[in-house]
Amino acid sequence: MMPPLQSTTGLLTHYWLDAASLLPPLLLDVQPGQAVLDMCAAPGGKSLVLAQLLLAGEHAAALALESSNAAADGTSSSERGSSGSSSSMRSRAAASASHHADEAEEDAESAAFSGSLVCNELDASRRGRLVQVLRDYVPVPARYRIRVTPHDGARFWGRHKAEQYDRVLLDAPCSSDRHVLQQAAARSGGHSSGNGSSSSCVVSRADWSLQRCRRIAAQQVKLLAAAAQALRPGGRLVYSTCSILDLENDQVVDKVLERGGGSLQVLHPPAAAAALDAAGAERTRHGWLLLPDSPLGCGPIYLAVLEKTASSSFKRVKQNKYEAKRKAG
Repeated sequence: MMPPLQSTTGLLTHYWLDAASLLPPLLLDVQPGQAVLDMCAAPGGKSLVLAQLLLAGEHAAALALESSNAAADGTSSSERGSSGSSSSMRSRAAASASHHADEAEEDAESAAFSGSLVCNELDASRRGRLVQVLRDYVPVPARYRIRVTPHDGARFWGRHKAEQYDRVLLDAPCSSDRHVLQQAAARSGGHSSGNGSSSSCVVSRADWSLQRCRRIAAQQVKLLAAAAQALRPGGRLVYSTCSILDLENDQVVDKVLERGGGSLQVLHPPAAAAALDAAGAERTRHGWLLLPDSPLGCGPIYLAVLEKTASSSFKRVKQNKYEAKRKAG
């Protein structure tokens, strides 16, 4: 069911979103004025959260600036109505005040409109959905700060936009274990047991295989390495999936940390860590895994927060055959 429209703006009132999907953009800790990249953005729910965090304050600043300018215009009009010997002095004072006001206005405009959000999606149909979501929910002035791009995330960002972003969100494509179970249950007519599984459901090899998960994990490593390359030193990156497999979660982070040669570090922001622990999220080596049987009743979602401490090429680490076999065994 479509949400109703706001009477004043014509935008939709709310967006249906699993509560767990709020966590990646919130953990990103977006600040006004930053350059933000949502690397795999469709269908757009997380992009809306990022836009609200990044641009809502700027929109309010723009409104305050407009109000301030209107008040200044009113003051100038009253001064122009003055007469007598003080007129020349007032004119000079007004000119000086106008000069400083212009400088202040330029600074305020720069602060108010310096943030930007890039929402990337390779798939054309999903990208169309993303564009529509942004049109349905984001006010027109804020849309000028948002750009939708069609790039291959694993190839484009590291090569052409290295160290251009203060914040990067990578909600990576994954094997979607829970969705596979739910879809298989629906096809087989199985009844859910209340935790996303079904006692009469058998997942076919076409729905899930370890080989498929390994292929997805290899792509996730490429995406995360490119996301890290796009990040400026001192910037923050959040990696998230809806998979419960360590292969697609901590192990992906392991590989990119190794490729980064010490240029990345894992963060556990104290306030966020306390909130996730209280919500029943399970600690992993590099982040958290929030499952539907937690008190929040949402997910699953895996979350890892990384900070870039120095520049790096993130080259692929080569292993000799013996080392590769030892690690595989």
